[in-house]
Amino acid sequence: MCQMVAKSARLLVVDEDYKAFGLSGELAAMVVEAGIKMKYGRVCTEETIPYCRELEGEVLPNTRRIVDAALQLFEEGSC
Repeated sequence: MCQMVAKSARLLVVDEDYKAFGLSGELAAMVVEAGIKMKYGRVCTEETIPYCRELEGEVLPNTRRIVDAALQLFEEGSC
């Protein structure tokens, strides 16, 4: 994973975990600890997941949020 991040200088992590203490934060920490400079994007759950299925779709990562985050990584230019 670190080799691919070093090559592109970008990392986008998507998971359904909460922003604090989630898998996405751990993956970013691994890359930072390896000394790799990168642009970092993260799509995760930022609030409590509602029980209602229709509302659940609004807080979990979805196609729109993922595409927006990916485009933002490339619009910001190089490291």
